[in-house]
Amino acid sequence: MAKLSLIIHYGPDDVSIKVLDVVDLGVRVSLSCSANSEPSASFSWKFNGADTDVTTDTFTIDQTDFTHSGDYECTAWNSVTKRSVSQKHALIVKVGGGDGGGRYCIPENK
Repeated sequence: MAKLSLIIHYGPDDVSIKVLDVVDLGVRVSLSCSANSEPSASFSWKFNGADTDVTTDTFTIDQTDFTHSGDYECTAWNSVTKRSVSQKHALIVKVGGGDGGGRYCIPENK
């Protein structure tokens, strides 16, 4: 008997960025982008609307300073479906304020 396998290509869907809204000055911060996608999505990042060289699912800041406050945008791209979806997150860097209320950026319902 012949064995068949079926691969369904989809996405990216449910793109989200996981990071606190407010972080302390001088700490290491990683913004993590995820998406539901088959095949796995490719990623790119913008900061305040400008392209960055980051093409992985994680955007890392080794030591935060005030210039790192702003809007981060992750774009997930599926090379098979030719679809891309972006998600933005506003990050604030401040002295001693890293609790951020524990809130994370979640995708908007469409």
